[in-house]
Amino acid sequence: MIVRQILIWARDGLNKFRLPSARVISPRTDFPAPRLFSIPTCSPKRMRHLAVSALPVLLLFILTRPAQAIELDTVLANMDRASDAYQGMRAQVSWMKYTDIVEDKSTEEGIIKVLKDKKGQVNLLIEFQKPYPYFVSIHGTKVEIYRPRIATVEEYDVSKSKDTLEQALLLGFGTAGRFLSKHYDLELAGEEDAAGEATVKLKLVPKTEKMRESMSGLEMWISKSQWQPVQQKLYGPNPGDYRLYTYTDISLNPPLKESALRLKIPRKVKRVFPQR
Repeated sequence: MIVRQILIWARDGLNKFRLPSARVISPRTDFPAPRLFSIPTCSPKRMRHLAVSALPVLLLFILTRPAQAIELDTVLANMDRASDAYQGMRAQVSWMKYTDIVEDKSTEEGIIKVLKDKKGQVNLLIEFQKPYPYFVSIHGTKVEIYRPRIATVEEYDVSKSKDTLEQALLLGFGTAGRFLSKHYDLELAGEEDAAGEATVKLKLVPKTEKMRESMSGLEMWISKSQWQPVQQKLYGPNPGDYRLYTYTDISLNPPLKESALRLKIPRKVKRVFPQR
């Protein structure tokens, strides 16, 4: 307002100068506060449209953010907790054997039931269904293989190899991180999908020469939901040979009784003892 009056004086000349009548200046009208920014107003419908339009961009940002790398110690600690709670499992199993020298691959499929007893001993029963039915039972140091097609049960006493058997069982069922650290040199090999699950992959090399005579190394895929192995690849002493064990549809700690792991053998089945 003051600047405007000065321009009028300059136009009309000083001889026509007349001081304007005094009045109260209103800060709100005469000196409006400068606007640093303005906020557009939107209807609720427009706001909903903007939110829906921004959702794909937000999801893309979240999904493309680099995931934080998991540490080996974290994996082993999670496995320890899962092992302490482990009482058994039921799952679909696939055992694949590959012999490199003849390029032969054979696969067996079935159902496995595992139960840890009060002493911490792992017992199991495998009911193979493909390519033909047969059963494998392990209770303590007794191993039985029942072949219905020839009506025969093979019984083995593995008490002399008890430590090896226990290590094999603890390596696959109720596996603890502390057990792996004690017996194997470990390497974290990243994260990938295996057996239909998101997993952490470990590479293991036996620490003792005796263990390396039967198994030069192995790879293990640990479920990120259950923190137990869902797949194992064991490399034999001969280069190129391996066994691949895969477990799917896993039910941890199902209500199993010990009787569910016992072989049901007809009376006329012949029992043999190959070790004798």
